[in-house]
Amino acid sequence: MASIEIAALIFCCLFVGALAGMGLRGIIPQTHLDADTRDLIKLGVGLIGTMSALVLGLLVASTKGSYDSKRTELAQMAGNAILLDRMLAHYGMETGDIRDALRRAIADMVGTDGAKNHLEQLDQAAPVGREVLFDKIQNLAPHTDAQRNVQAQAASLAINLGQTRWLLFA
Repeated sequence: MASIEIAALIFCCLFVGALAGMGLRGIIPQTHLDADTRDLIKLGVGLIGTMSALVLGLLVASTKGSYDSKRTELAQMAGNAILLDRMLAHYGMETGDIRDALRRAIADMVGTDGAKNHLEQLDQAAPVGREVLFDKIQNLAPHTDAQRNVQAQAASLAINLGQTRWLLFA
């Protein structure tokens, strides 16, 4: 239902309830309309209002917690992608194609069909897109100890990036 339809339905229910209450007031015996009964009704309405506010507050807190979690994961993923790109740049010129593939993979993830692409990837058995990055990093042939260190860290960062991506998707 659209939000306007829901609001109209709630308004109609409240209006019919108010009319029913006004109609029942004439039927209820006078002994049920004393001050003690009014105080009891006020207490009941206050309890219902308090419980409604509590439920609404918990709902908002849960939603905010979920939003903050996704936002943190997205920021972590962006930072890891930038760090991976910088590490590959420090490795040497032979990582140019890997860095281009990383940029294309990030552009695909940011695109409007990101969720559709993820669902398509779940159905495919062969590694595609971002999973190929890890293979390309593993296939690098380091010549120095510094390059071996950067390769190991880049592979670890690629795994973390993939884990964060699937966690964000899930």
